[in-house]
Amino acid sequence: MNDPADPWEVITDAHPCRGLEDELRKEVGPRHELWNRAAKPIARRVDDVAFLLEDGRIAEVHLTWKGMTEADPRWPATRFFLNVEDWHKAIAGDGRVEAFLGVIARLNRAT
Repeated sequence: MNDPADPWEVITDAHPCRGLEDELRKEVGPRHELWNRAAKPIARRVDDVAFLLEDGRIAEVHLTWKGMTEADPRWPATRFFLNVEDWHKAIAGDGRVEAFLGVIARLNRAT
């Protein structure tokens, strides 16, 4: 994962979302926990991307940007959080967290 001092940036544009979703699909192999799972990118910090999963969990993924399936199921490296609140606690101290939570609230109202 990246330096904890790097700020998380909220993803609000559909174009970067598609690119991050595409890269995740390319990198995740059949033995990875995110294989064939719907994942919506909601925030990014350098190569780390927070994806909202269909079950409400957050997957924080360190993309490798190889553009192909990783042979080792440990890659891309992924940390799971039960929900956005748990993820929020993990990144607490970042000045952009409040903006991020506003985006999550909008996402929840849209679904």
